[in-house]
Amino acid sequence: MKKRSAPGYGKLALLCCLSYFTCHFTRGNYAAALTEIIVDLNVTKHLASLAVTGSFIALWIGQVVAGVMGDHIKPRRLVTIGLAATTVINIAMGFLSDIRVMTVLWTVNGFFQAFLWPPMTRVMAENMDAHQYAKTAIGISLSSTISSILLYLLVPVAILVSGWRLAFWGAGAVGLVICLVWAIGTRGVRDGVKHHEARAAQKEKKNSHSLSLPRIILISGLVPLFVAMTALGALRDGVMIWMPTYVYDQYDLSSSFSIFTSALLPLFGMAGVLLAGKMEQRSRNLAKVSAILFIVTAAAITVMLPFYNKSLVLCILLISIVVGCAYGVTHLLTGQLPGNYSKYGCVSTISGLTTAAFYLGSTLSTYGFAVLSEDFGWLITIASWLALAGIGILMCAISVKRWFKFEHEDE
Repeated sequence: MKKRSAPGYGKLALLCCLSYFTCHFTRGNYAAALTEIIVDLNVTKHLASLAVTGSFIALWIGQVVAGVMGDHIKPRRLVTIGLAATTVINIAMGFLSDIRVMTVLWTVNGFFQAFLWPPMTRVMAENMDAHQYAKTAIGISLSSTISSILLYLLVPVAILVSGWRLAFWGAGAVGLVICLVWAIGTRGVRDGVKHHEARAAQKEKKNSHSLSLPRIILISGLVPLFVAMTALGALRDGVMIWMPTYVYDQYDLSSSFSIFTSALLPLFGMAGVLLAGKMEQRSRNLAKVSAILFIVTAAAITVMLPFYNKSLVLCILLISIVVGCAYGVTHLLTGQLPGNYSKYGCVSTISGLTTAAFYLGSTLSTYGFAVLSEDFGWLITIASWLALAGIGILMCAISVKRWFKFEHEDE
């Protein structure tokens, strides 16, 4: 039987971007429709947000599990499983009306969503050089922002045309197509050559500590960055998810128009990703660039505080800057960062751990911001965003020197 040839770099990069686009499209639709779900099912924000919280908890746990699995099992198969499962779950969500059942099912969706990114980073590391990996990481980050743009444009249309259920059925249809495209298109990719070579090289080193994952984490300055990623996840996803509800509460707009106002956020997200990539190329230190972007974030939130319920246009603009910077840092810390660990043969594991730290923050903020906004108001909630940005600044600043030394130790 003739051996199937591996896809070229361009084709593989496109497949990775399409799959990650689908990952966000089949996960972000619940958050985009959250305001309408609350109204249509007549449930509280606390209760409706539990589905997103459960999804993030499962995603957080799943990132660690899938990260480790991705370094020991053929990663392309894990991605296929994740795409297939999230497709089925999205289609099923469109038929449900019990928020409790929806919460359980969406939590399961979060776990299978974790099967996409960590294994995909290993597929990229196996089949791309460092420059190609960096370019593809930017493309993947942009694909997620494009997905968010389409969600916040299409979900309001779906609600007006047929209701929020169409948002899940449409996402399921997209998931089915891309799952088949990925499964067929990636046949023939390398699954372990470079990975096993890196592990063999590590075993030959005299210093046995070099084989320890905790040791690798410590020498690279990753511990403070884990904390920064948690703050980042809380800030980015918390703001993205609750932005429509904030607009709905403070400015008395319709739920569909409130969702539509969030379409601007991913546009700034795309700009943030591109800006972060350019800044990292110049400074060659992603921890330093992340600290700078957190500083800009803190400045935007500070300006917003006195005007949080007085100027819709100004607040949307400032929130867009916050989200743009957050997307830029997300690209650096969860997209770009794991590729630096390919020489240790643990790309997928590190990717799983960093993304898990990010989604820990997402989990805490999804329910936490609901509680803060309902019990203490939006002023206190927005002030908590400033505190999160401050944590990000501090943690990234602590890691600047150690990360630079780690990233450039072979030069």
